[in-house]
Amino acid sequence: MAKTVDPLQEPHVQMDPAARKVTLQDWNPEISDSIDVALSAVTESIDITFPDGRMVSLELESGDIRIHAFNRACEAPLSLRLPETGEISVDRQGYDLADKFLDEDLEAPEGP
Repeated sequence: MAKTVDPLQEPHVQMDPAARKVTLQDWNPEISDSIDVALSAVTESIDITFPDGRMVSLELESGDIRIHAFNRACEAPLSLRLPETGEISVDRQGYDLADKFLDEDLEAPEGP
């Protein structure tokens, strides 16, 4: 089983040693930027982890593809729901709530 990666871990993200390392090039051929990422897969998700703490996770939920994006700005993800047909939806609720409470130095409420 793959090791769980905490995208907010300090000082650097601990990448799963079993993950496949890939160099991601900038799509613009005029820019020579690249970043090394770790790809890992378990039964429930496919994760792309960046050394600077960003992470993208793909899951299957009730027939829809769910994409969760994490960064250091917020502990909660910003999520997309990608159905086979119909509209793609964005779920910012946890992301926006967590950001609000971080800004106000308050504690987020418990529960859903």
